[in-house]
Amino acid sequence: MYEIEMDEMTEGFFPCWKAAGMHLSSKVDGGIQSWLRAHYWNAPGSSSRVYGGGFQYKARQAQLRTLEAIDSQQHSYDYTARQTYRGIYGSAFPS
Repeated sequence: MYEIEMDEMTEGFFPCWKAAGMHLSSKVDGGIQSWLRAHYWNAPGSSSRVYGGGFQYKARQAQLRTLEAIDSQQHSYDYTARQTYRGIYGSAFPS
C-alpha cells in the first residue's frame, strides 16, 4: 500500500467528492436515503459492519456538514471548510 500525504485539499477535491456521492446515489434503488435505511453498512476502510438505526442520523448530519464545507470552500472560506471537515473526520484531517 502507498503512503499518500494530504497536506492541502486541491481545487478538484470538492467536485470529485460531490460527483462520487451522486454516483453512489444513482447506483442504489431509492437513492442515498434507501442506502441509509439498510440493515447494516460496510464501514469505510475496514471489513467491519455497522448495525442499527443510530447511524442514519449521524450519516445525515455528516452529509449536511459536508455540504456546508463544500459551500465554504467554494466561497474561499478555506479555514471554515477545514474546521467543518475536522468536525466530521476528526483532528487528523489535513489542516
